[in-house]
Formats: sequence, structure tokens, C-alpha cells
Amino acid sequence: MTEKFLPNSELWKEYKPTARGAQEYLEDFGLTLKDLRGKKILDIGSGLNEFANDLRDENLDITSIDPFYGLSKEEQEELYKNGYEDGEERLTELLDKLKSGNRSSKLVAGRSEDMPFASGSFDLVISHYGLPFYAEDGEKLKQFFLELSRILNEGGEAKLYPSYIKSDTDETTELSREKIEVFENILKELEDQEFEVDRTNNNIILRKPKTNT
Repeated sequence: MTEKFLPNSELWKEYKPTARGAQEYLEDFGLTLKDLRGKKILDIGSGLNEFANDLRDENLDITSIDPFYGLSKEEQEELYKNGYEDGEERLTELLDKLKSGNRSSKLVAGRSEDMPFASGSFDLVISHYGLPFYAEDGEKLKQFFLELSRILNEGGEAKLYPSYIKSDTDETTELSREKIEVFENILKELEDQEFEVDRTNNNIILRKPKTNT
């Protein structure tokens, strides 16, 4: 069962829901609408679901997963108010979108280390300011990548933004040295499993190999 994190928990104070839209996503991931069409897409840590809502008229197959969706509306409001300075009108607008039936995504309450999807469910998995950027510890990193490799379809691709290294320096951002070591070992293990691993424009890009038949 997915653990429920309440607004007054330390985790929720650290990992607040965001409302980053499609333009920011596409620019940061280096994607176009053409890249999204015909694919089953998973947005991990989708927050207030602005990405999918921006694309609701594009007939895309987007699933959004975030523990935020497991909270009541009152808990969502409390968390958002405690974390942001946006006005009441903006908050109401964003939360109403989550409850609206007029959206292009399916909302799933869950965490990235234990996702309720069948193996090989998605052609494209994206995580924008989610994991590994906000990894809690090395063990959570391991579980995240195990789940990521499981739910990706053969030939599928995962894009994680941002990388834990700033694009123009070697200065680390959010990950501790211990977690960076775990992260590097995980990427090496994936490469040993014939995953293609790229680091481009502050992205970590993983491509799952196709099984020879």
C-alpha cells in the first residue's frame, strides 16, 4: 500500500507540489509534440498536473502519478498554502483542474518507488524535478530505478530532469556524495543490462533494450 504523506509531515514540507507547464517540460526535456504522439506516457511527480492539462486538447495518452493525489482537497489546500505564496484564486484554479473530468491524463496516487503499473506499461517516462533530484536516500534511489526499468516498455525511454550535476560546472546540487555514489553504481548496472544511458543538456536519458526474438 502506498504510504500517505500528510501536509504537516517533513516530507511534504520538503517536496511541495508544483505547477510546471508543458512549455517548460518540452524545453527542458528537448521534446516536441511529435515526440509524444502515439506513446503511452508517464509523468512521475506530476504535482498539480499542469503539464497534462496544458496538452489536454492534443489527444495524448498521459498518466500522472504523485502522492499528492491521495490527499483530500482540504489537505491539498493546506499543503499548497504552506508552500507557496500564490493567491487563493490561482490555488483554486489548479486544484479544480485536478478534479475536473476535462483533462488528458489519468491521475494516480502513488510513489515512484512502488508504482501500481504492469511491467512494460509505458513508452516514455518523464520526471521533471522529481527523482533522482529529490532522492530521500540511496535505498529509495535503487527502488526508483528498479521500478523505472520495470514499467518501461522494450525500446522505451525515460527522461529525468535535472541531472544532479549542474550543466556548466562539477558542483553538485541536491544529491549528497553518498547518494551520488549509489546513483553512479545504478547507472553502471543499467548499462551492464544493455540500457543506453545518455547525459545531455542536464538530462539523464535511459533507453530500455529490445529483447531479441
